[in-house]
This record gives sequence, structure tokens and C-alpha cells, in this order.
Amino acid sequence: IWLLIGASPLSQRWFLIFFLNVVVLPLFSIVWLERRRFVSDIDLKDKRERLAFLGLMVFVSSANFITSWILSAPKVIQVLNLLVLILVDVMGIVTSFWKISGHMLVLTSLITTAYFIKGNTALYLALVLPLAAVHRIYFKHHTPLQVLAGLISGFLIPVLVVRFLGLN
Repeated sequence: IWLLIGASPLSQRWFLIFFLNVVVLPLFSIVWLERRRFVSDIDLKDKRERLAFLGLMVFVSSANFITSWILSAPKVIQVLNLLVLILVDVMGIVTSFWKISGHMLVLTSLITTAYFIKGNTALYLALVLPLAAVHRIYFKHHTPLQVLAGLISGFLIPVLVVRFLGLN
């Protein structure tokens, strides 16, 4: 919501669609799959389950990007859709041979992108990163190296995408 302050009404409507497809749909999908016992748990600890979910996300992200491009969405929405598609692809490729912290990758990319959109006022969001990192390690969801890899990837990918596409 904070990112939308000052955005045009058109951008706000597109962002709502983006949010529904990138946040709400995946969350409901995981919960639905877990309740139907298609996946063993919400954390997607099994590699095959993670890859299947990421495959679904590649499909949704591709559809989002193509739709935003064809319908001439605001550039920021097109870039965000492309960024999500690239993040999901990278996560899927890495997950096929190693476990990376998706939480750190997504949080760091969100904060990095918010910085490009809102400037220094977005830096306070970075306070959540140490908390998330400690949580992922403490509860043994990831090793420190997996958390660090998610953090670094979550920073570098948005920097490259946003810089090359001229969003900032």
C-alpha cells in the first residue's frame, strides 16, 4: 500500500492485479494444496513439491508479464512482473540442485525494488532482513549459506533488472 502512495489510479489498479496474482494466489494455492494433501506441509520442504509449486508460479508469472505487456500496463508494473518471473525462474533453477532461502530472496528483492521506487524512505524495511535470516536459521529451515545466497540473489536480481530496464 505504501508503494502506491502517489501512484496514478491506473498504476494502482494494475498493482492490485499484480498483488493478487503474486501474493494472494500463491498463498491460497499452498494452503489449498496442503489441505488437499497434495503437498506434505505449507513450508514445501520436499524438493519435488517446491519445484511443482515454482512451476505453477512460472506459469502465473509468465501470464502476468505477457498480459501486462500486451495491455500496455504502466512500465513499473511490466518491470515488476518481469522481475517476479526472473526471481521464480532463478529460484526454480537453484532449487533443482540446491535449497536457497526463498524468504530471503523475496524479502530482499521487495526491499531493493521499494528502494528504487521510493528512495531512502524504503531503507527502514531492511530492518526485517536480520529477523527473517535468524528465523530461517534458528528453526533449521535453511543453513546460513542458503540464507546468504537468498539475500545476495534478492539484491542483485532486482538491481540488474531495474537498472537495465530503466525503472529508477
